Amino acid sequence: MDVEIHRIPLTPAEIATPADDARATALMAGVNDLAQEWFLEAFGHDDFLDPVEVVRAQYADQRYTRRAVWIALPRGTDPVSFAPSLALGRAAIHLSLEDNTHLVEADVIVRRAHRKQGIGTALATMIAQELRGSGRTTIGAWTPHPAVPADHPDALAAKTGVGVIDRADPAAAWLLRRGFELEQAERYSVLRIPEDRASWLETVAGLRREAARRAGTDYELLRWSGITPEAWRERMAELHRRMSVDAPSAGFDYREESWDAERVVHRDEQMLETGHTNAFAAIRHVPSGHLVAYTELRWLTTKPHVVYQEDTLVHGEHRGHRLGMLVKAANLEHLFALNPHAARIHTWNAEENRFMLDINEALGFRAAAVEGAWQKVV
Repeated sequence: MDVEIHRIPLTPAEIATPADDARATALMAGVNDLAQEWFLEAFGHDDFLDPVEVVRAQYADQRYTRRAVWIALPRGTDPVSFAPSLALGRAAIHLSLEDNTHLVEADVIVRRAHRKQGIGTALATMIAQELRGSGRTTIGAWTPHPAVPADHPDALAAKTGVGVIDRADPAAAWLLRRGFELEQAERYSVLRIPEDRASWLETVAGLRREAARRAGTDYELLRWSGITPEAWRERMAELHRRMSVDAPSAGFDYREESWDAERVVHRDEQMLETGHTNAFAAIRHVPSGHLVAYTELRWLTTKPHVVYQEDTLVHGEHRGHRLGMLVKAANLEHLFALNPHAARIHTWNAEENRFMLDINEALGFRAAAVEGAWQKVV
């Protein structure tokens, strides 16, 4: 199919005139229309679809991450006045600017009715051209897949040895042809809040109380929302650094991220500026005064029924005290004190992270799909 690839203006420097703004808005509306169809196909829901203005605000902030997005349209289409349903495909890249400067995260999607017409290849070519001479030598990509049994005839095992996907799935086949390897299988899980919320919250409270008993008096639970309190910013920077290398990452070439108090605050400010808020819980080790565990739940304030379970970490030196259950159960209670409209909580975990999966299952999360984590060294 004859297509044109348009780069979408994202930053204030790229959007200098009202005409630039109109073009960016129209092109991003096309991306959103395409994304909604893709979410419904991949997950059976569009919980992950954010309003165009939110997406634009997220992409505009490039203090720590450079981003680029392209959209494929039929050749000759006016990029300002076209119907969003004409969007055929989208490519996006994310490049960390402070650390992991060898790495790029890439994503390509094509509208179902227009696959196998060279559109994905054209978008991938744009990514390759963008990266030429950048020094980025490792590409990471993530794709959702229906769960299949280990004895499925087309089962492709992750290199970790835990978890499989269907190698014949279109996204998997496309990546395999381009030299990507399946490093890891992540479990995508959803906690659908039961209709009898009070009984479920009592179960959560019971798990929290038992975990607190096991943890003992050396550990103190903290909660907040929004901007991280000044007293904990340096400690949170330390935990974010640990999270970048402690989380199970299989054979991914991830290196320790660079965090300081300024970056912690910037992360929080970006969250608020893009219309999101959060429920945050952390655990302080009383004898040392250090934060040793944290977890975060986040949601768009105009879409409070959809919640994301963000990072959870227990410092390696403090594992074995039920701190993971303590901090996660406490934060679920914190969530409903702040957001009584929460209905679904989405999370992703490495299949080999049995410890965290056990906690999630006890809290009510159930497996919904598999996320393939792919890597290619160029």
